Amino acid sequence: MLLTIADLPGVGWQQLSESGWRTGITSLRRPASRRAYETGAFIALRRFRQEDPRRGLFCEVLPMATSDDAEYQVRNGRSGLVRNPGVVRLDERVVKGIEVPGVENPLIWEDTYAQRDLRGYHWNIFGRIETVAFLISGSAIDEGWSWSELVPIATAQAMKIEAKVAVDGMD
Repeated sequence: MLLTIADLPGVGWQQLSESGWRTGITSLRRPASRRAYETGAFIALRRFRQEDPRRGLFCEVLPMATSDDAEYQVRNGRSGLVRNPGVVRLDERVVKGIEVPGVENPLIWEDTYAQRDLRGYHWNIFGRIETVAFLISGSAIDEGWSWSELVPIATAQAMKIEAKVAVDGMD
C-alpha cells in the first residue's frame, strides 16, 4: 500500500529506509491499539530523500480494526508520532482549508523543529481510507515544500490504499 519512488513527482528521489511492525504493539493499553493488534496487520513506512531541492518525505500506513479506530488515530495520533532523539518541536500550526481529493477530514499541520544548530520544517497530512490511517510528512531545512506539491502525494497514497481495500475487502 505504500508509495514507491515511481509514485513520487520529479526526479532524484532515493529510498532511504523501509520498516514495519505489528499494528498496536507499542500501545496495547489503548482499546483501538489492542483491536488493531488482534487483526494481525502491520504498520509500514518508507522514507525518501530528494537532493534537488533538498528535502525528505515520510510515508506511513496504519491499518486499524475499524474505520472509527482509524479516524481516532488520525485525530489523536499526531502527539504519539515518533520523533528523532534530540529533536525539539518549536512550533506547530494546524492548517485549515486544504482539501485532499478522496480523503474525508484530513488533519493537516506544519511544525518547525530544532536539532542542535539546525532548524527544520515538517508539512504533514494525516488521513484515512476506510480502516487504514496514513501519514505523509515532508521535511526540509528551509521552506522546501508547498501544499500544492504535498497534496498530490497524499492523494496518490490514498488511491493506493483505496485500491488495496477494494481488492482485499479490508473494511
